[in-house]
Amino acid sequence: MVCGYWFSQITGSQIQKDAAQNLLTAINLEHRGVMSSDNAPPFKPSMYREPVPIWLTALGVKMIDAFIGPAQAKSYLEGNRARYIKYQNILWIAVLSVGTFWACFILTSSVYASLFAALLLNPGLPMTPSGVFAMQIDTLYNEFLAASLLIFASALLTISVKYGRLRHAVAAGLLLGLLALTKAATVYVSPILFLLLLCLLALPRRLLPHRFRWQQLIALFLAFSLVLLLSLIHIWRC
Repeated sequence: MVCGYWFSQITGSQIQKDAAQNLLTAINLEHRGVMSSDNAPPFKPSMYREPVPIWLTALGVKMIDAFIGPAQAKSYLEGNRARYIKYQNILWIAVLSVGTFWACFILTSSVYASLFAALLLNPGLPMTPSGVFAMQIDTLYNEFLAASLLIFASALLTISVKYGRLRHAVAAGLLLGLLALTKAATVYVSPILFLLLLCLLALPRRLLPHRFRWQQLIALFLAFSLVLLLSLIHIWRC
């Protein structure tokens, strides 16, 4: 029922503004092998838009082309191709719902509270707020993808802090790196997170019991930095 509702909200309406620029950059990447937001040649490489949504949308363009053939860029901005491209939102809403359930379960150990939290974020359903997310199902912004990465990174970091799990810190760092490549603001917020974790390590454990260690913090930082470094190398080569 929920998936059916999501599908019903996606139409072939025109993709506009920042979402259109993301899509155009993805089309250029897939059709011309260059991450460029130019409408006409010469297609100059650009790092103006975050790369992860562009890479994923370029994959969507590739899949559409494989089924119904390639077309001019404007054909993807409206109509059936636009609707097919927007279907990726359904995947990210589903991932976000699972992540919300998991994160809430980690904090509450309640299946019912976790299920309620997962249902609550689904825009348009009964008892759910119709806000920004509700308006963005039928377009191509990055909020669903960014929220999915954030919720899983937060859950993994919570486990690492609570139980001292090194692998969870590494996984959280990797996801935070991908989040920074999805929403650039993460790059500016992340130092605050690392500073707070430093403060956590400095506090006496009797005040705030936890199993977080320096190893987890270093692993988190290195994994985060590695994703950013590899992405920059890839972009420069393109």
